[in-house]
Amino acid sequence: MNERDIDLREGWPHRAWLASLIQHGVKLGLSNIRTLLRALDNPHHRLRCVHVAGTNGKGSTCAFIDAMLRAAGLRVGRYTSPHLHDVTERIQVNGQPIPESAFAEAMDRARRAASSLPHPPTFFEALTAAAFDWFAREEVDAAIIEVGLGGRFDATSVIENPAVSIITGIGLEHTRYLGTTHQAIAMEKAGILRPGAPALVGPCPPEAAAVIEARAETVRAPLLLAGRDFLLEPRGDFWTPAVRARFRDREWLSPVLPLPGTHQALNAGLALVAVHHACQALGVPADMDTLVPALATARWAGRLEKVLNDPPVLLDAAHNPQGIQAILPALEEAIVLFAVASDKDAATMASLLSGKAAEVVITAFRGSRAMPVEQLARYCVRPPHAVIPSIPDALPVAIDLARQQGRRLVVLGSIYAVAEARALCLACGS
Repeated sequence: MNERDIDLREGWPHRAWLASLIQHGVKLGLSNIRTLLRALDNPHHRLRCVHVAGTNGKGSTCAFIDAMLRAAGLRVGRYTSPHLHDVTERIQVNGQPIPESAFAEAMDRARRAASSLPHPPTFFEALTAAAFDWFAREEVDAAIIEVGLGGRFDATSVIENPAVSIITGIGLEHTRYLGTTHQAIAMEKAGILRPGAPALVGPCPPEAAAVIEARAETVRAPLLLAGRDFLLEPRGDFWTPAVRARFRDREWLSPVLPLPGTHQALNAGLALVAVHHACQALGVPADMDTLVPALATARWAGRLEKVLNDPPVLLDAAHNPQGIQAILPALEEAIVLFAVASDKDAATMASLLSGKAAEVVITAFRGSRAMPVEQLARYCVRPPHAVIPSIPDALPVAIDLARQQGRRLVVLGSIYAVAEARALCLACGS
């Protein structure tokens, strides 16, 4: 959690209370969230959810699913994390963030429910309870719920009867909490699987797939593995991707996707197969041929998002080696503005950049989670072009360098860095 996670805005009490919970950090387990939800009359029991876990691609997959379910005429809730600019972005209905008045009411209800706890909830527990509560009050037809951390003991894992469960893929992340091997992390993420609920798994290492398969058999969840039970075939090129998805006797070809990258083709294909199963579980007589074009309407900021044209400035929330590996074509001979959180594998990330980027400018985002620039600079294989401690100071230097050399600028390493840079770029472009 970072200090920027909540804008206090005029000292509004609901935001002040939520901000006070940041100090409690990460606390995996379901006791608190279950107590909170009981006090709110278990709103999650009144929802049909699409539950999404995975190392990378969760948010993009949620965005693609959201676009298609709305095209089916459904009222769709979406709960994701973290946010770029304001905490209300995390809780949306039909693509619109929760209004401040409704957010105040939902947080006040969560605060009153928390009075029954022996200890204060975490930030994520309170926000998750508020999201379930608001979605139930809004009577959404489907709620797309992104796992915050891991799966098995994540606050969202109170979902008992999902329409479909999804694991986008497995990589090494949050090893302090989830384990240091693909197998250990796969076991945590497989904790979202439920009896009788279809479970879809995107491309992942064989050893991780084996763990998920064993867990699915134990809980009797029908399991569909990419490459075995359904096929995802990226089409187009890196900048204009599309996907052909094949499941049994069905085949769907997407339009050109609005999010660049071959990895987004895989996310969109996984979303296609998930929506096919979700519509069946929800009893929605949807014609997939009418839903597939809606993939072109999906929006997910900060994923190779172009925010300036001269020079081209792209923002990407890649914050681990797997994420950077996915966008390497965008880094070819680019200027990179690089900032990383202190708990990330900065050494591997920096080594990936060294073989692609023309120049790297090292910086840090605001808040205590940022890796100090001196430490990050030591991980660079080649000396960085510049080491500048703050993004407001570093961004103009990187932009000028890109303009002088006629290259694109890519800002990456952390969603916090992307958020800061995005606000500055949008202010310049307005």
